[in-house]
Amino acid sequence: MTATSRQRVLIGVAIIAVVAAIVIAVLSSTGSGPHSQPATVAANRAVVPGDLSVAAAYIGLSRRQLRADLRAGKTLAAVADARSGRSAAGLLEALVASKRKQLEAAVRAGRLSKQQQSARLAG
Repeated sequence: MTATSRQRVLIGVAIIAVVAAIVIAVLSSTGSGPHSQPATVAANRAVVPGDLSVAAAYIGLSRRQLRADLRAGKTLAAVADARSGRSAAGLLEALVASKRKQLEAAVRAGRLSKQQQSARLAG
């Protein structure tokens, strides 16, 4: 895969991740039932535990500190932007790179085919 192709895949995955988080946030913030939540809570729940470790490492916080910030109603983007030298865009790149590495490891281990990897990267 060429560098340009990798960049296109990375951009595609990043866009899908951002759109998914926005959709989750919008749907949960417009809900009126007993299970509706503030948008920040719903958007942060889209992050799985492994992603929390990646986010904490990128931002420069412990997982415990990051969880406390999230429970206080801050978004991952807000936490990242509040740290010197860090940004929401950089956090997104770190999360996407982590997922890409996980998929590549799954292909090497034979748990995933190249076609399945490509399909997951495409969204």
